[in-house]
Amino acid sequence: MVRTVILGTAIAVLTDLACASESVFCGHALGQHPIEDVQVPCPANSICFSSWTRWDIRVEKMISGSAVQERINAAALQHGTFTKNYEESLRIFTVKPIENAEKRELLGADFVLLKHEGDNGGNTCEHNVTPVNPE
Repeated sequence: MVRTVILGTAIAVLTDLACASESVFCGHALGQHPIEDVQVPCPANSICFSSWTRWDIRVEKMISGSAVQERINAAALQHGTFTKNYEESLRIFTVKPIENAEKRELLGADFVLLKHEGDNGGNTCEHNVTPVNPE
């Protein structure tokens, strides 16, 4: 069964996050998978590329915000998937928890991925951050 997410619902998911605290951490994407049963409608006579994607992320080191588990799923509204090299590179991720249980179930993720970027040559993740599992 295909569920259609209207633009208002997509905005509502992101709006619900406004009161939740962001978490910023260093990590690696273990994979990205389209969320097949959730579609973003496209107006007639338009070209639309955005769709929901579920990221499986391994958290290496916390930078700021609320602590997260060592491995998380985060949903992102994006145009396509990224290459394996991009996934495997050390990245800085910013996520917010999805507060609404129904929306978590719909997206199959506990977080929304707000931002991901390179680690600036390893400078951020190598200094002044707390390992998730210090040993």
